Amino acid sequence: MAEYSEINKYLKRYARRDNRAWADKLVHKSPLAAEANKLKELCQITKRLAGKSITSQQAGVRDPTGRLFTTP
Repeated sequence: MAEYSEINKYLKRYARRDNRAWADKLVHKSPLAAEANKLKELCQITKRLAGKSITSQQAGVRDPTGRLFTTP
């Protein structure tokens, strides 16, 4: 049980560190997006930092060979 406790503390510590690094990276990207007038990117960064989900773009429907259908 002591070994599990140590590993659990280790993993939580590194998960917090990685999460903080991810957030810092987004925080540094936001002023660059604002200066470049990339409002869509800025809005996405803000939503990610706020914890709201971002809807992904639809990939389209593919035929069995992997080509995209171009007609409905």
